[in-house]
Amino acid sequence: MGLNKKAIMFTFLSVMIATLFSFMFSGSKITPFNEQTQTTKMQIKTLNTFTKDFETYVERSLEISSYAAVQGMIEYMHIKKINGMEPYYDSVEEIQADFLECMNESTINSGSPCPFMKEKNFTNIINPVINLSYEEFNIDTSYQIWDFGMSQEKDPFGLNVWVNISYSIKHKYAEWNISKKIIESKISIIGLKDPLYLINGTYNNTFKKTNINRWNTTTTGEFLDSYSYRVFTGTSFGRNGFSFLERFINPIRTGYYISAAGNLRIESFIHPDNLSSSEQRIDTAYVDFIFWNNINKTGDCCVNGVKCDIFNINELDPDFVLDSNEHLTLEPFNLSLSDWTDNGLC
Repeated sequence: MGLNKKAIMFTFLSVMIATLFSFMFSGSKITPFNEQTQTTKMQIKTLNTFTKDFETYVERSLEISSYAAVQGMIEYMHIKKINGMEPYYDSVEEIQADFLECMNESTINSGSPCPFMKEKNFTNIINPVINLSYEEFNIDTSYQIWDFGMSQEKDPFGLNVWVNISYSIKHKYAEWNISKKIIESKISIIGLKDPLYLINGTYNNTFKKTNINRWNTTTTGEFLDSYSYRVFTGTSFGRNGFSFLERFINPIRTGYYISAAGNLRIESFIHPDNLSSSEQRIDTAYVDFIFWNNINKTGDCCVNGVKCDIFNINELDPDFVLDSNEHLTLEPFNLSLSDWTDNGLC
């Protein structure tokens, strides 16, 4: 739904730009000859405004195309799993390579169709306004893309995206040439499917940020029932959590963590209601990156000397289980051991 709203907004932007130029340039048709110099100045000023508006449109086009590209990359991971291929990426460089290909060509993995990218690569989105400006006002705009990129820097629920672009805007009165300018924007991950659930899980979960900031038994239950995510920079069973981009890699699989992801890691809880009786466990924590990687007290925790006490929450779903060394007795959870039933210690 968020993507559709953006598409509507940018269609409106195109109409707005067309209306703006129609108003500004229409005056030249009735301007007397002795005012031609002033008219030329006005049109040059208008072209300068168009240059700024063009960069705004580049930014908005980048947002639309980037969101669709990331959505397509996640879906392609699912397609690879269905076809018996390794779905996860091995590095950030591999993620960047597929992102670049989706943005440029609407393809992925060296030529396969990138899901959700039909008519949504960067060129498809930005060209209509370029064609409109030429057909209606004889403004000749050309551009060259040098690179696209994305990263996660400060926002656990957002991505930084950028394009390196050169462009030229020409009219009979003036010409602007901009070389290799980096134009940046941000996109939200809210509403995207979580690759970890999509590949390892038995049900899907989409990213949604919790607004809970005070933790007790009641709010823990609310968090569980909301299927949402919270920032988590600690460890569970001796393992770090995953940032959004790390969920494309699954670091527990390879041991490859993104060095800059420390404050960007997030987690959600597995809801027992979405598991069959055979899928429910008493030997692991119902934390996404632990549960879906089958990390358990007996096989992966105690034997490695990592304390991983297992407890049930008395007042919540009797099948819901967490580990005590991070999620129960330490902040941000403000819970006493009286709220929990010991499910077996190392």
